Amino acid sequence: MILAVLWGYVVKSWWILHPFEMPPTFWPPLFSVTIFLGVFRTNQAYQEYKEGPKLMASLVHSLTSAIRLASSLSHQGDSVDAGRLDMKRLVVLANTMMAMIRLDVEPPKVGPLKQGTTKVEPGAGSTWISIDDQQGHGSPSLSELLNADEISMYADLTPHNRVMLSSTLLVQEFSSKVTFSPAVNWFASHIEKATAAWRGCCRLRDSTMPMSFGYLYHLMLFVTFIVGTPVAIMCNETVGWWGLGLCAFAPFLTYSLEIMSENMDNPFGWDTNDHDLSKFCFILNEDTKVILSTVSSLFRPNKES
Repeated sequence: MILAVLWGYVVKSWWILHPFEMPPTFWPPLFSVTIFLGVFRTNQAYQEYKEGPKLMASLVHSLTSAIRLASSLSHQGDSVDAGRLDMKRLVVLANTMMAMIRLDVEPPKVGPLKQGTTKVEPGAGSTWISIDDQQGHGSPSLSELLNADEISMYADLTPHNRVMLSSTLLVQEFSSKVTFSPAVNWFASHIEKATAAWRGCCRLRDSTMPMSFGYLYHLMLFVTFIVGTPVAIMCNETVGWWGLGLCAFAPFLTYSLEIMSENMDNPFGWDTNDHDLSKFCFILNEDTKVILSTVSSLFRPNKES
C-alpha cells in the first residue's frame, strides 16, 4: 500500500509537469485477467477449506458406525469364537486411530522430541510422542488411551504408519473374535471409509499452489495493482491528490484476498482460522462412550442373573 501511494505521488507529479495519456483499451484486459486469476485462486482455497470439516465428520461417522456394529454383535454368542467382543478394547483402538490421524494431519504445537525425553528440544528431528505433550491437544489424551509400551511402539513409527498400525489393530481385534464373514466385511468397510477420509485430509494438507501459477499471479498483482493502478488513477484531470487513497485501497483489497487464500490453503493447523480437530476427537470419544455404556447396561442383568 505504501509503495502504491509513493508511486502514485511520483506519477501525479510527473503528469503535472509532462501531461500524457494512456490508451483506454490498455487497462481492461490486464485488470480482467488478474481479477479472474484472483477469483479462481480464492474460490479454490475456499472449497478446500470447506472440505476439511466434511472429511473429519465422515471419519467420525465411519468409526462410530464400526463401534455400533460391534456392539450389535457383542452379545451374539454364535458369531464369536470365545465370549463377547471386548468392546472397551475396540473403543480404545478407535479413539487411538482418531488420535493418530489428528497427530498426522494436525501436528502438535510442540516441537520434535528426543527419545525418552518429555521436554521440547527444537531441532531434535525425532518423531517420538510424549504423553505429557498431548495433554490439552485432544480428548481423550494419549495418556488415557495408551500405556508406556504402546507409546514406545507408536513413537518408533512415522505419522503415516501410526495411522496404518492403529487401523490394522482395530480390524484385527474385531476379526479375531467374529467368525461371521459379512460382519467382518462390514466392519472393515467402515474402517476403510475412515482411512479414505484421512487420506483426503492429507491431500488438503499437502496441496499447494503450483510454483508457476504462484509466480505469475503475484507478478500480475504487482504489475496491475502496484504499478498500473496508480498510473490509471493519477493520470487524470478529474482526479486530484485525493486519488492517492484509491491507490492504497486497490492493493489492500487484492492482497488481502491473496493472504486469505494462503491461510485457507492448509485448513489443518494451529492458526486462528484452522479447523479444530480436537473437537472431532472429543465427539468420537463421547459417541463411543455412549455406545459402551449402553452395551454395559444391557449386559448387566445377564451377569447378575
